[in-house]
Amino acid sequence: MSLDDEIINELKSYGADFVNFVNVSNLPVKQTKGYSNAILMGITLPPAYLQKVTETQDYVQNMILNNEVNEDEFHLKEIKADRIADSIANYITLKEYSAYSQSEDNLEATGFYDKQTVHRCRIKQLQD
Repeated sequence: MSLDDEIINELKSYGADFVNFVNVSNLPVKQTKGYSNAILMGITLPPAYLQKVTETQDYVQNMILNNEVNEDEFHLKEIKADRIADSIANYITLKEYSAYSQSEDNLEATGFYDKQTVHRCRIKQLQD
């Protein structure tokens, strides 16, 4: 079994619904951290949730006002995707390859993301 197939199987066992391998060698090194390939994976959102979001005016603002962000389906899937990214980076590293997870926690830990600044910017955007 190829490493790509192993990665796909591993990601799907963690709960990823789709996986693609992407050549990112033409992007700036600042974005790629020097890697030429990336793994794009995701978790699908249920159609009922997507319908609710598209039919509800000011969905995000209402969620924030009602203090419901932490229970939102998208938010929960985003957290799960970050955990999957960290897990697969660890899996690849254990196979003696280099890997970098772009989870919020890892980006913050490696100095590429400031959670407090981003949070303040999001709140300001919603207030404007």
